[in-house]
Amino acid sequence: HPEPTGELEIVRSKTGKKRWIPLSEEGAATVQRLLARHGERFVVHTLNGSATRQGQAHVWYQGRYKPAVRAIGLPDVRVHDLRHSAATRWLTEAMHEDGRPATEREIQELLGHSSPQQTQRYAHLTREHLHKLMRKFR
Repeated sequence: HPEPTGELEIVRSKTGKKRWIPLSEEGAATVQRLLARHGERFVVHTLNGSATRQGQAHVWYQGRYKPAVRAIGLPDVRVHDLRHSAATRWLTEAMHEDGRPATEREIQELLGHSSPQQTQRYAHLTREHLHKLMRKFR
């Protein structure tokens, strides 16, 4: 797994609190490319929960996101669905260097959730993961 190489600052999150999101090497490089090409407005484009450049967000969604998910055969996947996918992958695949799995508390922090219950609604144990656990149990 790539080492975190930067952080993304969310000045005012949905809950009104400041938070930091650790970025992998690939994530940090993506943010740097966006900054170089478009400036800050494309990295952080919301304030108090409403889009500051709603037209630009809509252009990105209609012009980039929707064609991309259609092209891979998943036209009904919403941006919000990606948070569920990330939570599930962190729960079932994320490992520390010593082989320990990521804890629910760590996943809660990564997602910016205020409670473990909220994280449990996002992170789903798949049948495949449960079968893999059972195969390891001897």
